[in-house]
Amino acid sequence: MANSKTKLKYKLKHLPKWAIVSVSSLIALLVFSVGVYGFYSLFYAQKVFPNTQIGQLALGGMDFAQAEVELNKLIDDFYNQTLVVEIDGQGSEFKASTLKVEYDRTTSLERVLNVGRGGSVLENIVSQLKSLFYPNTIKPQYSYEQVALDTYLTDLSEKYDTGEVNPTIQLNENGIVINPAQIGQRYDQAALAELLTESLDQLTYPAKASFDLNDFQPLIKKEQVEVLLPGIQRLAAEPLQLVHENLNFEVTPEQIVEWLEFTRKPKEDVVDLTPEGIGLVFSDQEIAAYTKTLSDQIYKEPVDARLTIEDGRATVFQQSQNGYELDQDQAVAEIINKLISRLVAGIKTDESNQETVQLILPVKDVTPTVTNEKIEDLGIKELIGTGTTDFSGSPSNRVHNINNGTEFLKGLLIKPGEEFSTVGALGAVDASTGYLPELVIKENKTIPEYGGGLCQVSTTLFRAVLNAGLNVTERRNHSYRVSYYEREVGPGLDATVYLPKPDFKFINDTPGWILIQGRVKGRQLTFELYGTNDGRVATLDGPHTLWTKAPPPSEYIDDPSLAPGETRQIEHAHAGAKTTATYIVTRDGQEIHNQTFVSIYKALPAKYLRGPEAPAEEPPVEEKVEEAPQADQPPTENPETPTE
Repeated sequence: MANSKTKLKYKLKHLPKWAIVSVSSLIALLVFSVGVYGFYSLFYAQKVFPNTQIGQLALGGMDFAQAEVELNKLIDDFYNQTLVVEIDGQGSEFKASTLKVEYDRTTSLERVLNVGRGGSVLENIVSQLKSLFYPNTIKPQYSYEQVALDTYLTDLSEKYDTGEVNPTIQLNENGIVINPAQIGQRYDQAALAELLTESLDQLTYPAKASFDLNDFQPLIKKEQVEVLLPGIQRLAAEPLQLVHENLNFEVTPEQIVEWLEFTRKPKEDVVDLTPEGIGLVFSDQEIAAYTKTLSDQIYKEPVDARLTIEDGRATVFQQSQNGYELDQDQAVAEIINKLISRLVAGIKTDESNQETVQLILPVKDVTPTVTNEKIEDLGIKELIGTGTTDFSGSPSNRVHNINNGTEFLKGLLIKPGEEFSTVGALGAVDASTGYLPELVIKENKTIPEYGGGLCQVSTTLFRAVLNAGLNVTERRNHSYRVSYYEREVGPGLDATVYLPKPDFKFINDTPGWILIQGRVKGRQLTFELYGTNDGRVATLDGPHTLWTKAPPPSEYIDDPSLAPGETRQIEHAHAGAKTTATYIVTRDGQEIHNQTFVSIYKALPAKYLRGPEAPAEEPPVEEKVEEAPQADQPPTENPETPTE
């Protein structure tokens, strides 16, 4: 070992002087570099390394807190900046809020601070030393709505762009005319989108954002399609008759021409091609829009089967019938084929050959919801609710209308989840549907109108619905008390209807369909609801009369057509009242409906017409009105309701 040390000392002692100086210098340089780097690292330990910037903001040399302040200020200032986007000399303003831009300040600051710190030891040293000589531009973290950007760009296009237009065809008093093509103009959407996203990266806008409108040539020129003019003339030489049963729709030559377009695109129904591959095509969309205008006139509504209950089973008493509707897709295809055939065969207008001038419109079946075959699937198994009212004393027209309205509801089916509208089910109420004029309540007057008595129908149905435990969604009482509806129950369980409002509505919230059955026997009306009993139990507390109010004094209206001293009563007196009824439905111990029906009836005076110069004598005896016991609550007015 001693011998080895001696040899090493000998070698070092005999090294050339230049080698010793070089090694010493290298060691000194290394020590100096380590010292400088150590000082550099220590100096920037809590600072941003030099030449680091975010956007155009230089942050190098700042401590972390100062960098955060400057970054927040930069972002806040950018939010308030406005860029004027100029297209074809017209300007519009853009702000970051247009795209709902959100900058992630925390992540953006972390990106700045991670320069020279976020990698391995070697990577950090390289990054720190590199920052002494080269800039580090950091992109901020942000988000924006792409849909908002697309919308902004599209809105500008709609405002400034004009689309190029191929030659168009027109039929006027001079015949078929081919109008020249039109050059389109568009701004560069992609360039603007790139400018905006770069601005978001840089957190600043350029001084100017100007865009010209660039010309775009149409794909087809007029001179290329003039050779197709003879074919167009054949197509428009005669109207096309579209026929369905006794309906006839004429497609005029002008309309046919409007459907034509020139195209270069390969398509099955392109006809009459030029040598350059340009042809005529019919616009599917235009023809479809036209056929849609015919659909309502052609449509025949299907008829649901109407059911009745016999021997406890639902049976059909009115057969279901299929309806039909225009098959629009097929109609468009056949119209195009019919017109194309004109180019092949020419126009034939003789009675023996209508192939090119007439088309039988195609229709397709529309099946009813309830067919004869589906009865067993409807879930109509048992009686689930019933209601009966008495209308004794009704005049003949009222009796007739009650019977007529009952027939309109009899046999109707309500599917699960459907809201039933009494007004909608009754339909038109006039002479055409079999109704007679009878007294109704309208604007606090009793006047004759078609359908007087239908409130007996809606009131009876209301009580059947309550008995069945269904969900009542709309019900209104009459504006004043009507004796027909107070028999046995008192005031508070009536339901008025009048086209179009008010209505009586309820929802079938049972698992099966509901069949409405109605019948009149003598002067009693009964509605029965058949369906599936799901175990619900309905209870009704009331109606209870909270207070009543006596009628006001009688009113007299002078009528010169009456004899002196003669009087004629035109309105009976009605006592006012307020009632309440609480309706609760439970199933399996759980409450499913809880409704309170509050009814307020106006107190109205008797009204008389009287002749002029009536002799002094006692006025007619006030009509006696049966009143419920008075209560302490004050009367509340009921909003006017046109009712029966």
